[in-house]
Amino acid sequence: MVGEKVWSKELAGLINPLRYTYSALKVSNELRDVKREKDLFRLRTFIAESKHVVTAVLPWWLSSSELTSTLYGGAEVVPCYNVWDCLHLFQTSLGKGTLTILYLNDVDVLSHKYGHGTKVVTSAAFQIVEQLRRMSSKIPVVLTSDHGFVDVEKRVFLDQDATLSQMLELPPFGEPRALFMNSRFDLKTFLYNRYPKLEVMSREEVEAHQLMGQCTDYSRLDFDYVAVPVDLSSYRYRLTEQDNILFKGEHGGLTSEELEVPLVTLGG
Repeated sequence: MVGEKVWSKELAGLINPLRYTYSALKVSNELRDVKREKDLFRLRTFIAESKHVVTAVLPWWLSSSELTSTLYGGAEVVPCYNVWDCLHLFQTSLGKGTLTILYLNDVDVLSHKYGHGTKVVTSAAFQIVEQLRRMSSKIPVVLTSDHGFVDVEKRVFLDQDATLSQMLELPPFGEPRALFMNSRFDLKTFLYNRYPKLEVMSREEVEAHQLMGQCTDYSRLDFDYVAVPVDLSSYRYRLTEQDNILFKGEHGGLTSEELEVPLVTLGG
């Protein structure tokens, strides 16, 4: 998985890994009966393999997803309906097994809408941390995040570029700040002249810089180039006319603000 859109040869289309359906559709788990997501992406079910008693408190919309059944397979999944319900269920689940996991996306959602450094975001984060700090008097609590954020200053809609569209084999996938592209043309030269604030790397350069980490399964991803903004721009390629979601805060690029995450231990 490399972002909100992934090209799958096996499923012959762009899919959304979170909703596990084709990206242009708004339904969820549409592909579950075709191929299980853990098999498509070769994901290991670490919790099931560990044999430990694990509870995962997750937002209701995520709790029954195909992705959750893979990532949290083997755990008791407890759905919650808002941040306070999630915190309550997390607290009542503490100490019942080896590990209790709480996933909250409230700060993420607010950062996308308002920008990550705004008062509404910092206030929400502070209130959540304070609740967890109180719980940590009896048991250690570890806080982290899956990514950072930058505030977008400019949006570029690549789907409006007819010349680029003709050069692409398929729509870009990944994230608006990390675009994976396929083309038989010299996209690196074209994009350098067309969009000078995009740093474009060939597949060979991506592999040489180990931008995909230590994972080897990215070899199954069909891409020729990766384009990453060097400024605070967002490059979107809309699949439908109804795709008008515009975020103030985004992530997925190579800045330290997007890559570095906190790791905090409370109490215990």
